[in-house]
Amino acid sequence: RDYVIRAMNDDKPWDEFIREQIAGDELAAATHTDFQQAVLDPRRTDQLIATAFLRMAPDGTGDTTDDPKLAKNQVIAEELKIVTSSLMGLTVACAQCHDHRYDPIPQVDYYRLRAVFDPAFNWEAWRTPAQRLYSLYTPEERAKAAEIEAQAKLIEADARAMSKKFLDEIFEVEIKKVPEAEQAAFRIARDTPKEKQTPEQQALIKKYPSALATYSLNLYDQKKQDIVDAKMAEAKKLRATKPAEGFVMALTEVKGQVPASKLFNRGDHDQPKQAVTPGELSIIAGPQIEPFKPALLSTGSTGRRLAYAQWLTSGKHPLTARVLVNRFWLNTMGRGIVNTPGDFGRQGELPSHPELLDWLADEFVKSGWKLKSLQRLILLSNAYRQSSVNNASLSSDPENKFYARFKMRRLDAETMRDSILAATGTLVQSSFGPPSGIGRDPEGRVVTGIDKSTITVNKVEAGGANDYRRSIYVQVRRSKPVTVLDTFDAPTMSPNCEMRSQTTVAPQSLLLMNDTFILENARRLADRLQAELPDDRRAQLQKAWQILFSKPAPQAALDRSLSYLEAQTKALTQYHHDIQHAKGDV
Repeated sequence: RDYVIRAMNDDKPWDEFIREQIAGDELAAATHTDFQQAVLDPRRTDQLIATAFLRMAPDGTGDTTDDPKLAKNQVIAEELKIVTSSLMGLTVACAQCHDHRYDPIPQVDYYRLRAVFDPAFNWEAWRTPAQRLYSLYTPEERAKAAEIEAQAKLIEADARAMSKKFLDEIFEVEIKKVPEAEQAAFRIARDTPKEKQTPEQQALIKKYPSALATYSLNLYDQKKQDIVDAKMAEAKKLRATKPAEGFVMALTEVKGQVPASKLFNRGDHDQPKQAVTPGELSIIAGPQIEPFKPALLSTGSTGRRLAYAQWLTSGKHPLTARVLVNRFWLNTMGRGIVNTPGDFGRQGELPSHPELLDWLADEFVKSGWKLKSLQRLILLSNAYRQSSVNNASLSSDPENKFYARFKMRRLDAETMRDSILAATGTLVQSSFGPPSGIGRDPEGRVVTGIDKSTITVNKVEAGGANDYRRSIYVQVRRSKPVTVLDTFDAPTMSPNCEMRSQTTVAPQSLLLMNDTFILENARRLADRLQAELPDDRRAQLQKAWQILFSKPAPQAALDRSLSYLEAQTKALTQYHHDIQHAKGDV
């Protein structure tokens, strides 16, 4: 996340941006074995972090699965879908099992493209997500952490020795309850591991259980237990002084581990057929276009992804620039020139303005692949600066396919949440760093906070200011979408989001009326207005309207709001609520 935000803020050229995400490890000349040293080089850190783009597909291979080989190959298939739909606007997934039904993509092409990524996703020598994490510890920090850990272990050893001494003292008291003739045998039975005890020893221990129960020190002497606990707490406190250890999730190749890439019959990994070499889809790499040529790098990495990334961003690839420009146009204008941004094939929509798409792509490449230059070009266009009110165009262009007017859109989910927090003055605008945590509350809603849930109980504790960070810094989990964002069509990453949906449905209205997040922030806004304009209800409502809608309140709306406030104040007074509750309801 931080890498992407920095890249956007710095207007990093998109050709460089793509190369880093596809082959950042090869650009940084880092393989799996030397990654730890490379990641500590500030010049190469961003390139290495960028490869996490290829780790964004769902990956459950670290968990128990009935068919590990199938799970690994599913991860690779999902990664290919992310790359091809986002950068080439093509759907290639069905070519995994057979020739594409609609586009001229034979099955062998799918596996040639997969061969580009096979060395990094070697399913025969797989690395789970946890095995692809790399520590950001410097040698000095690692040495310091080891020193602290050694000291903490010494303290814990002292605590255990102390506990054993106390327990032995208690045992000497308790064993006196055993007849003297059996004490020697009881001592031997007590010191014998349970799995090695004879039936006679087990019977003896069962006969005198109270003499054995000396491992719960607190049952016999709480003061001595407190001494041991204090010692263990000292070790825990010492460990907390270790330098914070960050990790990078990245993709690398293992030197010398290059799997044989083969076509799978009907997509079945248990039915490998002929070997394939890495290459581009034949629909793209025609005779008039020189395909990419991988070359082994000095580090031992195959160089396949780097060669492919350079081909994608060479300016000769027929789709990359067009797909990117179309996506930028869609996000700005509300509708794409090709309104199926992830499918430029036969099943997708035809471009409404093909010449415009070509021209924009050409300008984008000429500008050095600079997004801000393209954005400026679009924002200064007559198409963007149109009014959204144009009744005459409704009959001639009802879907606004030809941009007869500007497309009206509601705020997207993240902007809506951020706007609510900004209105109350609670939005935390700090940048970068760990995300805001999320959890499921007792009502089943997913909210920001510290997840304290157990197997049987859902619980979320307030995380302080971290709960009010911008939505881009809220943790994203496919299995646990934040309720407020999900209700207003936050992207569903399955495995990626080719195009946001935008709905207007009843659950959205119900959430705005009843959700705890909305109600709490409405009352925070009421408190803010009371502090700024004490006891002047009309002025407070005028200010609220200005904050929320960025324009003065119409007189009729202001009058209705005042009437509602008075009625709600009277109603809530019966239940001993103060006027701020009524203002929050308004």
